[in-house]
Amino acid sequence: MSARRLCRKAWPVAIALCVLAAAGAAPARGAEPLRAHPENARLPIFRGRPTLLVGSTEHYGAVLNPDFDHRRYLDTVAASGLNLIRLFTGAYLEKQGDFGIRLNTLAPASRRALVPWARSETPGYRLGGNRFDLDRWDPAYFARLKAVVTDAAKRGIVAEVTLFSAYYGGGWELSPLHPDNNVNGTPRLPKERVQTLDDDGLIARQEALVRKLVAELAPFDNIFYEIQNEPWADRAELLDFIHPYLVREDMKDEWRFWKNKVEGADAASRAWQARMVRVIRDVDGRLGVRHLVAQNYANFGYPLRDGDPDVDIVNFHYAWPRGGTRGRDGEERGAGRRQPRAPHPARRAPPLPGSARPRGPRAGRRGRPRGSGRARHRGLGPQPAVRLLRPRRRRHGVGPGVARGRVARRVARHAHGRARPHADVRPRRRAARAPEPEVRGRHRLAPGS
Repeated sequence: MSARRLCRKAWPVAIALCVLAAAGAAPARGAEPLRAHPENARLPIFRGRPTLLVGSTEHYGAVLNPDFDHRRYLDTVAASGLNLIRLFTGAYLEKQGDFGIRLNTLAPASRRALVPWARSETPGYRLGGNRFDLDRWDPAYFARLKAVVTDAAKRGIVAEVTLFSAYYGGGWELSPLHPDNNVNGTPRLPKERVQTLDDDGLIARQEALVRKLVAELAPFDNIFYEIQNEPWADRAELLDFIHPYLVREDMKDEWRFWKNKVEGADAASRAWQARMVRVIRDVDGRLGVRHLVAQNYANFGYPLRDGDPDVDIVNFHYAWPRGGTRGRDGEERGAGRRQPRAPHPARRAPPLPGSARPRGPRAGRRGRPRGSGRARHRGLGPQPAVRLLRPRRRRHGVGPGVARGRVARRVARHAHGRARPHADVRPRRRAARAPEPEVRGRHRLAPGS
């Protein structure tokens, strides 16, 4: 069986360890970066061979947290048969205790944050230490960034470099770009305007960061870029609902209603992301390389519309493999919805008494969307292609051995056909079954008779 047919066959069964790249081989100088497969757009070409990228990308702060042992992490990833990690660049950080995550690599210890900008002589950074000088780069940061990517390349691991992120909660107040954390007088903005074109000139600092990162990473063949993580968290456009009959009042906590909403970034956010894509293309073009660029499109899944032709990869969070795709005939094939539709009213009539609530094709047995991991669709132009499923960060203790945890074991079980693929990686409880009646001849005896 050819490698292409093998990967196509393995993909729908269980995003398994179908890695065809030569793991552990060091890249040749000037090697061609990761690119789209010319015949099978579901797979990228990595070092000359079709490769299915599979990762358990827990440690987004592997670069910006200097106390994190990234080599041990990469050894664990490689030993588990995985080949994809995700790196945040430092424009977004978290403080210890955020989201209830223990040992959160995105939350460095006090005074230990390592970001692209050098420290000034002025104290007052919210996470400890001096404020940053946005006019000067920190050589220690870029040395560590290159060390992480180089060590990943030696192990045959691809790194998704996420340039920016939505500012959850108080995340904007921790960013080096916030005026309270630097000495350069950046504009004081609400977080909803920070990553738009209407940001009072802050975009010049953002573009400078992108240009510096792309120039430093130009020689590497094992990276691709993502513009922004979950942009809809700051600027949401409501696209659809998962369960039409489920409303806010049905949720235990009102804020959890996001689990029933399909959201994407609004027009202002998409325009800003398009500007960042052009910056990447400009720098890569000047250096004679071309790296793939990803855009975080929506959560769950939704048919694509008005795709940016310069975007190669479309990311969906909490997605299932059917995510939001468009067939070669142009017909839109959404996940559980064949055509996009307008959002339903805020309240709909409940089901009739005694009737069961409808459970649509998007829901699993426990009422959650199928495939709560991360599905990726990649391809040239506005139409998506490759699908790569990856679980999102676990909201409890994470450590270097997370790649050996429940998710990896579940994938391995799927690959050997011993379990059915499902979003929920927890073991299922089987209901107690009544004892089977004893059979003697043609007669069936009840238990105890």
